[in-house]
Amino acid sequence: NFKGKTVTKLSYEGYVPMAEKELRKICVEANEKFPSVAKIAAVHILGDCPVSEASVILCASSPHRKDAIFCVEFLIDELKARVPVWKRESYKEGDGESV
Repeated sequence: NFKGKTVTKLSYEGYVPMAEKELRKICVEANEKFPSVAKIAAVHILGDCPVSEASVILCASSPHRKDAIFCVEFLIDELKARVPVWKRESYKEGDGESV
């Protein structure tokens, strides 16, 4: 539900070379900020994504749970702010909007 409209479909597009480069930079920054994090995985879907499915998967492994959680929080905040991926929502009411 977005602005009183029922979302029926999500579609993502992006500038892949720049998105990959920026996502890698964010992962490096996260590793520097959270040195106890041993491994990071970050994926953003492109194309159609069912409304009930995840469009972003972020993982961090660390001997310390809080470091991993804070690392993932950092990753999602930076991804949303810096990675050139755009979402288009389709609505039951028939129109669509890019956000």
